[in-house]
Amino acid sequence: MAMVTWRSLSKFIKPKHLVATMSIPNSLLYFCDRLSGYSTNYFQIESQNQTIAKAGQIVTFDLPANSILNLPSFTVHFNADANAGGVQAGARLPPVRDLFERIEVSCGGVILSQGSNFANVMARARDAVCGNSFDHVTGHATITRVYPDYQLTGPTQPGYEDLVNEAPTPITGETKFAYHAWEMEGFMSTVDPKLFDSSIIPDLRVRLYMATDSVLSATPSVIPGKGEGAFADQSGVTADTMPGGSAMFGVATPTVKYQIHNIVATIECISLADMTYENLLASTMQAQGYLEAPFKAFHSFQDTHHSTTRFSVATQSLDRVWVAWRGLRFGEVDTPIQMDHGRQPLDLQTVNAVLPLASALEPTYKPRYMWFGEPKNYQAGVEVGDWKMQLQLNGAYVPQYMANLQQLYEITCNSTEGRSKRPQSAVSYRLGNCVQCFRLNMPDSELSRTLSGLDTRAVNLAGYVKTTNTNPATCNVFAECTSTLRIGAGRAIELIV
Repeated sequence: MAMVTWRSLSKFIKPKHLVATMSIPNSLLYFCDRLSGYSTNYFQIESQNQTIAKAGQIVTFDLPANSILNLPSFTVHFNADANAGGVQAGARLPPVRDLFERIEVSCGGVILSQGSNFANVMARARDAVCGNSFDHVTGHATITRVYPDYQLTGPTQPGYEDLVNEAPTPITGETKFAYHAWEMEGFMSTVDPKLFDSSIIPDLRVRLYMATDSVLSATPSVIPGKGEGAFADQSGVTADTMPGGSAMFGVATPTVKYQIHNIVATIECISLADMTYENLLASTMQAQGYLEAPFKAFHSFQDTHHSTTRFSVATQSLDRVWVAWRGLRFGEVDTPIQMDHGRQPLDLQTVNAVLPLASALEPTYKPRYMWFGEPKNYQAGVEVGDWKMQLQLNGAYVPQYMANLQQLYEITCNSTEGRSKRPQSAVSYRLGNCVQCFRLNMPDSELSRTLSGLDTRAVNLAGYVKTTNTNPATCNVFAECTSTLRIGAGRAIELIV
């Protein structure tokens, strides 16, 4: 069967093959079923309010009605300009998904998923542990000296570019939509069933809140690709810059702005030839009075951390708590911060006329806004002992001891889906990807739609992130919860948080 089979329909119907052989695993069964009249297509959605958006503005899309929507396929296409109005040359875009700070989904005026205020930070924090989720073709995955959507004139040999003496020119025939952003946090990417029937609920509306200009990076170079020694200066280690910062950080904050334009969205819609699926939903709704669709909701908290950061959330199932650490001045634009990868960085100042791009050992970079560095105690640039952390949830401690960084990483690996994690060095985890995760629900309970997390609705939950031997830092806490959308007759809806 197609995607609409057992994950979507198993709640309502069991095929006769499985009913008769419930004790036999699927790997031993011989059967094939047929779903007739299945069809799929893609639709383009125009923005309701504007086709150009800047920092702090809102972009709105109304999803198709009376159709079965593949909600995780919702994608926003656009072009992006990191030097809007020519304010500051040398600005660099982050991965373009980071330009959307908050994703809000409403249904008939009722907000289903209000979204966290730092949805982009939450997405990058999860990627720091589990691996990148952005697309490498049109997601602007890396910050580079020479943009991949620019070509340099000069040498005609294939694979060679003049990195020093030639100015970049835009590629001719550039497509209208250069970038896309997908996997929207919250309702759109986590609701179950994934194929969602929009005919049984009021109209769905998605609102995207644009991030601040602080998500950008800036370099002293006017032309991308020119030699620049301060593209990612690693020499600054202070309480403000932390390891990996620029020695010139804070001397003169550059003025950079971005805008996106030609904004449209696409989504996959499916249809079934007969009324079998609709009749299943109607009979289930009549039998139990409602349908239930669980989805993930995220609540964000940000504070300047000294030794304790407080958070509180009322939810039917608190599944995980994510903790990410950023510098005190993360909102100030700086040169991109170089990530450790065990190779020597590319020094463009020593490059002569031409250089084969395939042999260039260009390191990876992160914008300061998304750089997660451990809050270890530094005095005069020297590390002072190990730092430790644990959560306190009312009177309970998670874990039951003050854990050091290696123990916290092991707990984080056990708290996320699957065991295989992002391949990275210990230095990369400490300096750039220092994120911790604490699971409070049963392993893989989301796969069986089981609410096993902490129910904090009847208690006044007081949660604390407690550390020892740390410097002041910006602490971002994200509470990952499971909410439930109940759907009744006559398109009636009820939200259980």
